[in-house]
Amino acid sequence: MSLIANIGIILLNLYILLKLKLEYFNTYIFTKGQYLKFIVLEVTVGVFLINLPIAIRGYTFDLRFVLYAIIMKYLGEKITIPVILLLELIGIFFEKNVSLPLNYFVVLIIVLTIKWVFERAKKHFSDVGQMLIILYYQLIITFPFMLLQPVNFKDTLINYFILISISTVLLIVFYKIIADVKYLAKLANIDNLTNVYNSRKLHQDLGRLSISSADFAILVIDVDDFKSFNDRYGHLTGDRILREIADILSDLTRDNYYYYRYGGEEFITIVENCSDQKALHLAQEILENVRALEVDLDDNYKLSVTVSIGIAYRDQGENLRNTFQRADSALYIAKNNGKDQIYLTK
Repeated sequence: MSLIANIGIILLNLYILLKLKLEYFNTYIFTKGQYLKFIVLEVTVGVFLINLPIAIRGYTFDLRFVLYAIIMKYLGEKITIPVILLLELIGIFFEKNVSLPLNYFVVLIIVLTIKWVFERAKKHFSDVGQMLIILYYQLIITFPFMLLQPVNFKDTLINYFILISISTVLLIVFYKIIADVKYLAKLANIDNLTNVYNSRKLHQDLGRLSISSADFAILVIDVDDFKSFNDRYGHLTGDRILREIADILSDLTRDNYYYYRYGGEEFITIVENCSDQKALHLAQEILENVRALEVDLDDNYKLSVTVSIGIAYRDQGENLRNTFQRADSALYIAKNNGKDQIYLTK
């Protein structure tokens, strides 16, 4: 029953995390209030796990190491390390025989090295592989303390194998649950026609990225005379134009570039860690690639397309929603100045 209780506690924890801030998963961008909220949540989960140890063949353990692997991957070391330390301190007040006692020395090793191990795991392993590395690393470090249990060496090895097996299977199952939920959420954030992010995702990211102090630029891209294309050549042709432009944007994707279809014929680009020339260069690339675009019609006529682009750089401390509004205003200036051009707002 304790095993089922441990599984239920972690599943409930995953549900709460996904319910709270799915879009923040694996980004590690949080406000101070969010840091505190997540730390309190994970410590509470850890306390429940401590008080519901699993007993197998006279050996007791809990699933805290599985919990640590999950939060290290999806919430980062700034939450994981305080959780480990707080649970060790809280564990002093519980007079229960939990397995794998987190000796102060072991805790110190884990706290000082878990980030280093995780950073190297990220370079060589998939998401689930990274979590398994964190799990196995903790189990290897604590193995010598299992030998202090009043059980003979053979039984200790058997218990250790059982612990690894249970932890591995459960961690993979938990990962699959997270991955499936994130996949479904991603589908809800993708524009069906163009396969880039939709306006729902845009508004989520404007709020999420506003927490960061990084430099950003926002580009608002609008297809020139799109209504006349729809009226003259039909909506199917209009849809083709939008897909072609979305493909151009996707081909220009680099690290820290985010593309969205905002509605109708308008696309948005958010560029993170952006210098003045970086956004202008990207806008110029988009402009030239769209100019080179030729949409073949049934009568062998090739349709040329252009776009207008407004750019705004984020002012220090500015909410990105305000930056977006300024970029949108810049777009209308580009339109009024003759279309097929870029306007950078001051």
